Amino acid sequence: MLYSISSLAAFLSLLLATGRAAAQNNASNPSSDAVGASPIFTEVPPVAVADPYVIEAITQKLALYDIALDTKNFTALSGTFTDDVNPKVAIVPINGLAAYEAFLQADLEGLKTKHTTDTVFVYDITPYSAQSISYADAIYFGSGDALGQVFMFYERFNDVWSKNKIDGSWKISERSLDFFGVGGNRTALSAQQQANLVKAGLLPP
Repeated sequence: MLYSISSLAAFLSLLLATGRAAAQNNASNPSSDAVGASPIFTEVPPVAVADPYVIEAITQKLALYDIALDTKNFTALSGTFTDDVNPKVAIVPINGLAAYEAFLQADLEGLKTKHTTDTVFVYDITPYSAQSISYADAIYFGSGDALGQVFMFYERFNDVWSKNKIDGSWKISERSLDFFGVGGNRTALSAQQQANLVKAGLLPP
């Protein structure tokens, strides 16, 4: 769909005004239900005119991450992450992309999943860096005695992106993970995943 320049400018002005109003409301009313008033996440990144090409490139790379996990094509993660990424997504340290690929492969072995990144906000865009917040859902499908059971992870990823100065590609150089929560039947998970969630305080013993 095509928009005129004036229509796009009006939309961006409205978006910026809405962001300012939400920030002012949150400051004066801490119990507000406005964006950013979550009991978990209280900071709202500044809303500004962003490069649509950068946003699309980053959104595509996040989609590639989802597909790589569900198809178990873990080497494809090199299209989304830098080689030296140290993601803070587990209770154990992960150093480098190769270690991240191995961690995900072991974690998802034998499991059928569906990962979806459905909300992406890109900000602090510079010629060679950017940051993003993305909301994601991960659904695990049970098998065997747990056939028909599902378990869901509701997640937020906080990513720092770097643009390669040679080929112009965008990749994640830093990542951290926060959980909104989990739900479903734990029998859809492996025994090790259940133990890790208990240890992390996301499931009762």
